Amino acid sequence: TLETSNKLITKGSQAVGIQGIARDISTRRRAEEALREADQRALSEYERLLERISGLAQALGTARELSVIFRGLRDFTKASVPCDGFFVSLYDPILDVRTACYAWGDGKELDVSDLPPMPVTSSGPNSRAVRTRQVIITSDYMSATQGHPSVIVGPDNGLRPQSSIAVPMAVMGRIIGTIEVQSYQLSAYEHEHETAMSMAANLTAVAIENVRLLRRESSAREAAE
Repeated sequence: TLETSNKLITKGSQAVGIQGIARDISTRRRAEEALREADQRALSEYERLLERISGLAQALGTARELSVIFRGLRDFTKASVPCDGFFVSLYDPILDVRTACYAWGDGKELDVSDLPPMPVTSSGPNSRAVRTRQVIITSDYMSATQGHPSVIVGPDNGLRPQSSIAVPMAVMGRIIGTIEVQSYQLSAYEHEHETAMSMAANLTAVAIENVRLLRRESSAREAAE
């Protein structure tokens, strides 16, 4: 594609010629088209994310068991971000520990009932998510956690996480737990994954608190009877 411009050349009051300039703008046009396509893809991805978030909100809004909440969150996560492993823990601010409450990996739910409480330090991804109240993306998981205590949940398939995203769950500014998603690929997580999981974490935290409130009310009624 060429872009041309012309200039009349005069000598005194008499026109003696025309100067023409032609520029090849194919590269610019292709760049502009690529940018428009990228913007359209980003918009479409965000619209699909909002649809998934709406579905998650509906599922969690009627949940009366924590297992229902965690499975709904797991399904959202698998559809929204790279996910080979998925781990949810609840935080006790008095004891300053996290307790594993749900895990999924390699296509199956994993038993976490025997895992001991995990002290919140200042170095691991989940501990940093609790301490900083920020999403923590770890692009090289094995290097970042070298020397830290680790626990293999479920059968050992020989594979190890290569990257992760740890997301705090908070209600009214109070941290109640974390969500950790892991991938077998290095640098699997980007800003859009942070956005998706932060939105899901907010909904999940509220749903967990609602279930806890229902349980406390039920226990109070039973004690009064």
